[in-house]
Amino acid sequence: MAVENKKPDRRVAKTKKAIKKAFIKLLLTKDYGKITVKDVACEADVDRKTVYNYYRGIYEIREEIENESLKSMEKIIAGFDDKDIVRQTWQIFEAITATVNENRDLFDYFFKEDSNTNVYLKVVYDVKKVVSRVLSKTTLSHLPPEKIDLISSFYAAGSMLVYREWFNSYRSTPIESVSEDLGKFVLFGLTPFVK
Repeated sequence: MAVENKKPDRRVAKTKKAIKKAFIKLLLTKDYGKITVKDVACEADVDRKTVYNYYRGIYEIREEIENESLKSMEKIIAGFDDKDIVRQTWQIFEAITATVNENRDLFDYFFKEDSNTNVYLKVVYDVKKVVSRVLSKTTLSHLPPEKIDLISSFYAAGSMLVYREWFNSYRSTPIESVSEDLGKFVLFGLTPFVK
């Protein structure tokens, strides 16, 4: 007997999307610990029972959003398999910029210094994995694994800290310019910035 593949119910997807969107909106105006299911239901224009049909509580909404965001970021950066370190570096920063621009409110929360979320660290770890993989396939492949690990850690943590600082600043510089400068710095050090 063949297993029947069920198509996802559009109404369910639409309702869950509204709930998650409401939750993200609340995160930007209220402390996570003070957000209730009632708040989310009011913001999403559904009743509390509807929220409980899909989630056991606020923590589960947050967990699903975090996991979806990480998967989205992982999917984008997992495709990098190029031996050209220069092209690869620009592509990584372009991918991060595109992901951040598509989910600005969400990353606004994730990268806030007081967000109490591990997403920031998970993103750093994912970027480090990609950079490590790229470095081991480039002209730096002769380096021992501990050197590649050191360079990858510096690249990932330093870059993500710059993005985090941008999210916690006045953002007078467009994120595209920040990414471009990061790419130059990672590849060429201070040379492009010295007059």
